[in-house]
Amino acid sequence: MNKKELCALYPQAKIIQSEKDFHHAKLNLLVESEVVAIPKGNLSKTEETLLKNLFSEVKQDYFQPWFRFLCGKGNAPKEMTYRVIQYQTTGEITHYTRLLSELLPTNFSFCNISKTHGFFLEEHSSFELSKEEYRDVFAALDNDLSVETFGYIGNFYHTSVTTSSLFQEEMKNFEYVATHFHTQGISTLSEVMLHKTALELRKESGILQYLKKELEQDSDMVEIIKQLWINQGSISHTAKYLNYHRNSLQYKMKKFEERYDFSLKDMNELYLCYLLVI
Repeated sequence: MNKKELCALYPQAKIIQSEKDFHHAKLNLLVESEVVAIPKGNLSKTEETLLKNLFSEVKQDYFQPWFRFLCGKGNAPKEMTYRVIQYQTTGEITHYTRLLSELLPTNFSFCNISKTHGFFLEEHSSFELSKEEYRDVFAALDNDLSVETFGYIGNFYHTSVTTSSLFQEEMKNFEYVATHFHTQGISTLSEVMLHKTALELRKESGILQYLKKELEQDSDMVEIIKQLWINQGSISHTAKYLNYHRNSLQYKMKKFEERYDFSLKDMNELYLCYLLVI
């Protein structure tokens, strides 16, 4: 259901443009980067639940200046190069975001756009956090609060670039992460694009479909391939992560090469194997 269809189904619905029009007595839904407000008195409990499942219910933070800029509704509060880092948690989003903001640098801008989905802007600098550091931050917070959270680190953009279409794509990438990577903690643009590429390639190639079925029969090697790629072919780092002795890992890699004629020491062949198992 798109925005036009929703408004036709509920004639009393209105598209609101500013925080002054936001009201908690209405069901405020994010539809195609705009807020559609429907009076709750006009909805049955079943309808309200269904609409919440179809669309994200937005919080008042939606009208925060940075979010409006990202949606093409206003100017950037500051000229800078930035990236958007999105996250979804099983915890209470306002409390989670407050604690997260206390763990991260003070120059970050946070915004909660639904009851489970939030994001923050990180300015490009020499002090920006790595994926591993973000993973540690979210893992520590999840452990303290006994919740589960996954996130997506977007690309860097400058505020002079028209962002609405880019941000919509970043939002779609986050939805993709929610479907395919939600158990992996923090994901990146490169991981999302690699996964999409792999799916498209496998659809078109009977050879790759056959190889995928073959490789997936050995769950240990699937995990080894994934970790070798993540560690850019480093046997030492992969062995440490998987709790293998280095010699044991090399033995498994040798047996794999004998069976499939793919050398996991060759980055091209490792890349192909990785595309098959993700």
